[in-house]
Amino acid sequence: MPGKNNILISLSESDRTQFGKQNFATQSTPQQVFSSVWAVEAEVNNGGFSQYFLNDSCETAVFVAKALDTIGAPRTADICRRAIATAFPAGLPPTPEAISTGVSLQVEWGRNNAASARLLDRFQTRCEV
Repeated sequence: MPGKNNILISLSESDRTQFGKQNFATQSTPQQVFSSVWAVEAEVNNGGFSQYFLNDSCETAVFVAKALDTIGAPRTADICRRAIATAFPAGLPPTPEAISTGVSLQVEWGRNNAASARLLDRFQTRCEV
């Protein structure tokens, strides 16, 4: 029986989802939920929150906590809210480009920030998805 990750990878690459194929802003709400959860899970587990904020996946940052709440993952939603607040104390920038630029201006944000390291550890050990 295939594992959860293999099922999700297959789904994300299938014709049944618009993940990576359609602009996030024009996706339906259920598709935005899937895209947000998939993006944060894949990016953060691969390279931390700094990778999530630097890559195209950051377009989901404005919606990710709501998406996680929608699927019944409130602890993970809270971790994401705290990561956003830590990375962007003045508030999440309005565009994906501004998010990526804001994080890249914070030299090695994810590697040198103790708060970021704690949030990554919580995400990887307490994530409900």
